[in-house]
Amino acid sequence: MQGKLSRANGRADTLAGAKDTRPDADKVRELFLWAFARKPTDADMKAAIDHIEKHKANKKVAYENILWALINTKEFIFTQ
Repeated sequence: MQGKLSRANGRADTLAGAKDTRPDADKVRELFLWAFARKPTDADMKAAIDHIEKHKANKKVAYENILWALINTKEFIFTQ
């Protein structure tokens, strides 16, 4: 699974890449819609943005971590 999350041209790589100039908040919303079919709560958004800011030198790692967290929740497992 880690290989899929961290591969070149994967979702995390694309979101962190220079070609995607959207604000991080827009990217986080996209991930939540993709994983849970809902927008992030204010607390979700704060946690994600804080994590991205913590890893601003390597945002790919931040997006990989967020994706890993999202797909390992009960909400992801039961969303259909």
